[in-house]
Amino acid sequence: LGNVAWTGTGNINLSNGAVFNNLAGGVFDAQNNGTLVWVVGVAPAFNNLGLFRKSGGTGTTTFGSSVIFTGGNVEVLTGTLSLAATGGATVGGAFTVASGAVLDLTGGQARTYVGNYTGAGAGVVRLGSGTLQVGAGGVTFNFSGGGFRWTGGTLSGPGVLTNTGTLVISGSVSLNTGILNNAGTATWTSTGNFNLGNGAVINNLASGLFDAQNDGSLVWIGGAVPTFNNAGLFRKSAGAGATTLSSGVAFTNTGTVNAQTGALNFTGGYTQITGTTSLNGGNFAGSTLNIRGGSLSGAGIITATVVITGQVNPGGVGATGVLTITGNYRQAAAGVLNVELGGLSPAQYDRLGVTGNATLDGALDVSLVSGFTPGVGNSFQVMTYGPRTGMFASIDGHGRTYTPAYNATNLTLTVQ
Repeated sequence: LGNVAWTGTGNINLSNGAVFNNLAGGVFDAQNNGTLVWVVGVAPAFNNLGLFRKSGGTGTTTFGSSVIFTGGNVEVLTGTLSLAATGGATVGGAFTVASGAVLDLTGGQARTYVGNYTGAGAGVVRLGSGTLQVGAGGVTFNFSGGGFRWTGGTLSGPGVLTNTGTLVISGSVSLNTGILNNAGTATWTSTGNFNLGNGAVINNLASGLFDAQNDGSLVWIGGAVPTFNNAGLFRKSAGAGATTLSSGVAFTNTGTVNAQTGALNFTGGYTQITGTTSLNGGNFAGSTLNIRGGSLSGAGIITATVVITGQVNPGGVGATGVLTITGNYRQAAAGVLNVELGGLSPAQYDRLGVTGNATLDGALDVSLVSGFTPGVGNSFQVMTYGPRTGMFASIDGHGRTYTPAYNATNLTLTVQ
């Protein structure tokens, strides 16, 4: 219940099941760069029900291998505190890390976490090497300030890790057998691979932002196929090249996917059930973009086969532009192509360009924007294609009649 100050350069040696209980109200203050060391016999334990603080030493204070550390409140005011202990499990706590300081969650070892963790301070809570094993009860991380920095190492199950705060992913990292739920802000900044193995799952929840600020790759490394499920906002906001979900990584969208720069490359396939897929300064690529519901919107280039049972908005809603599909386009009976006319110049109305085969069905919806009123006989080349099969089953002009001319390489509408 009092204060313990650990000073000097020596280690604390623990043997034969030795136990140190830092009780509620107690403060254990490491003012050095020492190590708690298991010497011999049954593994020792440090049960922290109070506050464990590192307030001195610019180097590393370490919980050595097999020294069980149970968590609780931890402050790192300087240097690094390394929780390299491999025994037992840390069962929740509050971590405060000052600017320039680091709390290393594994110290390069395999360490199990369960429970809820909060954190503050401008310093770093880090998984940089080793394995952070999420126990069956699951883990919630809610770190503000410097956030949870995943710079290397492996995150594994069997439990679910849920991020409700700030998560920064950099370096080459691996998610193996585990489930990562993001309900906060996850920023992926590195060019290293994000490796997914043995059925790993990433769920970007409805409140989550997963921001790819790089040209890296999510890579399937073996075992059961991994999946990425987006119900929030998945965007690429930096990197002039491609951010790639490699072959075998299936992506399902029920939220918003936004390409703001470079390209999002879904080599493993892309399925949208509801929500929005948007080109907003960036492009898309992949094998097949299957838009079963919701909308595909924006101006740019899609290098893939596009299958539509939802809606397509070239240029975006309320803005005219050109959407180019380098590949095939198949619109099913439930699909809708929405075209907006804002003037007679091609730059003033929507156009869909398809370099491959166009298979048409469903509806073509034609509306007016920017106060534009077309005259009888005005024509608009709203679509180009390679070989074409089929026609739109209906054309809705919202009170105006447009006569379609399905030419060899384009569709032109004329006002009647």
